[in-house]
Amino acid sequence: MFSNLQLRDLIAGRKLKQALKEFGYELLEVERINKLLPFQAKILTLYCEPGDYLIMMLFFIGGLI
Repeated sequence: MFSNLQLRDLIAGRKLKQALKEFGYELLEVERINKLLPFQAKILTLYCEPGDYLIMMLFFIGGLI
C-alpha cells in the first residue's frame, strides 16, 4: 500500500516521464549515466581524477575544454 506522499511522487514521476516522451526525450537510467565517457575529454572538476569522467558529469558542467 502506498502512502499519500508516495502516491503523489509516483504520479508526478509518471507525468514527468510522459512529458519528456512527448518532446522526444527519455529518462536516463543510473547504470547508463554512471559509465565512463566513451571519448577523451578535459573537465574541470574536483570530483575525480582526469580521465575518469562519468557521463552524468556532462549534465552538470558548462561544457568541455
